[in-house]
This record gives sequence, C-alpha cells and structure tokens, in this order.
Amino acid sequence: MEVTYDRRGDIMYIRLTDKPVGKSKIVTPNLNIDLDEDGGLIGLEIITVQGAGIDPMNIRIAHTPEDAVAQRPDQEEIRKRRQERTERASRKRAEQEKQEHPERA
Repeated sequence: MEVTYDRRGDIMYIRLTDKPVGKSKIVTPNLNIDLDEDGGLIGLEIITVQGAGIDPMNIRIAHTPEDAVAQRPDQEEIRKRRQERTERASRKRAEQEKQEHPERA
C-alpha cells in the first residue's frame, strides 16, 4: 500500500495494489475510486483533503492483531434499520404534505 499527497492540489491518493487501473468512478465530489478490470478496488483519491479538515501529515497506521476476528455486520439488523428509516421518512413526507396542502387531507 502506498499513500501520496499533492500539496498544490490538496489531493491524497491511497493505492492498495499494484494492479493496473481498469476504470475510475466518482463516488462524491471529493472522492474517486480506481478499480481493476474485474471491479476490485485499486485506490482512493481524496480531493480537498485539508479543506475537509484532514491533516495529511498526521497519518497513523493501526495494525490488527493476528488473532483478531473480523465481525461482519448483521445483515438483518441493517435491513431492519433501513426499513425503519424509510418508514420514518414516509411519515414525515406525509405530515409535511398535510401541512402544506390541508385541503388534500
């Protein structure tokens, strides 16, 4: 893995592998990702690093102990929370609609 920072452009690039880049995708206005030809992640480009409040000169590398076990997120819990958020948003939209257009209620 390699991390580079361009001070003039305020851009940080985190390269995860030496595989060639197959394509790039814009994730957000400040984040691009590079993928290999199979869709695997090659690198991350973070734009306006300092503008986002990140100190590019203060990078800490954390290591996971060899005997640590990764915990996968509970997919059912994720689905349940997503459904709850969707239902809350629907109720909120319905309430706003009632307030904006009481004649339709």
